[in-house]
Amino acid sequence: VPTVGADKMKVTFCTDMDKSVIVYNFEKRGWTQVGPEDDWNFY
Repeated sequence: VPTVGADKMKVTFCTDMDKSVIVYNFEKRGWTQVGPEDDWNFY
């Protein structure tokens, strides 16, 4: 479940591979990488 702030939604993602292009693009969008045991929006 995304965390909703006053002006923006926090998107989280989890990956089981280290694909630098994908991780870079997600982080560029302001998304936060989390572990598989955490809540995430994209896998």
